[in-house]
Formats: sequence, C-alpha cells, structure tokens
Amino acid sequence: MTAPNEEQLTDIIFALLLEKPLNLKEVHLVLSGIASEDKIRRALSNLVENGLVITGPDGRYRAVPA
Repeated sequence: MTAPNEEQLTDIIFALLLEKPLNLKEVHLVLSGIASEDKIRRALSNLVENGLVITGPDGRYRAVPA
C-alpha cells in the first residue's frame, strides 16, 4: 500500500471526522501506518482553514455538517 497524497489524506481525515470527533493524537493513531503527524497536522489545518472542520473546546476536531 502506498501513502496517500495530500488531497487523499485530507479526504480520509474528513471522512474519519464525519464519523466522530477526534483529537490530533487519535487521528494519528488511526493513520499512523500511512501518514506522519506533520502531514496529518497540515491536512487538519487545511480543513479548518477551508471551514470544513472546527476545533471544539476539548481540542477535538469536528467535521462541519454540510
């Protein structure tokens, strides 16, 4: 299996967050075999900047319902 590119990783993370809110460590735990923490952090940052994900007061990322 090859590592996902940035766009694929962003899509994977968004799909995970649609299922349930997760913090950075939880996302990294799920994706530890296919993406580094830096790439996950960048993808989360892009999702937040694009308004697709918000950060809750508990530090968990939540997908914004369409």
